[in-house]
Amino acid sequence: MKDDYTYVNYNTQSESVASERLVKYESKHTNTFFSDFQILLNDKLKVVAAIQDGLPNSYYKELLIHMPLTESRWASILNVSIKSLRRYNEGDHIFKPIHSEKLIEMTEVTLQGLETFGDQSKLNLWLNTPSMAFEGITPVDLLSDSYGKDLVMEELIKIDHGIFS
Repeated sequence: MKDDYTYVNYNTQSESVASERLVKYESKHTNTFFSDFQILLNDKLKVVAAIQDGLPNSYYKELLIHMPLTESRWASILNVSIKSLRRYNEGDHIFKPIHSEKLIEMTEVTLQGLETFGDQSKLNLWLNTPSMAFEGITPVDLLSDSYGKDLVMEELIKIDHGIFS
């Protein structure tokens, strides 16, 4: 199994210390952002280090491809203004630890959602549909804090196991 993965630096060398700590493992068989991230999640110390160092803008841009939320939704989740988010989206911005943690949480939700629904469009539909499990609130509206994210994750796991609320 060790031979199936090659260590590579996630970022360019010009980016901060985060580039040294946040790494992904490229599978020789599948080269996707999420399979690489799932492997990274197995090493919680690397995740903590990446959060503390701050994630680079390139991570956010990659996440945008897989979880296409509106700019205002991302601003709400990250608890920043749209103007700040646009500024972060330029150049070599490194997100603060609080924002980096949110980006990782959104990646976890996306990973679980894709595992549950098997398709990005189905996940997006579920995220944006009012849910009886959440008393009519859309799951995406719960993602701005960790408690809401935990509720969404629990519901995704229940659905994955065939338990419908």
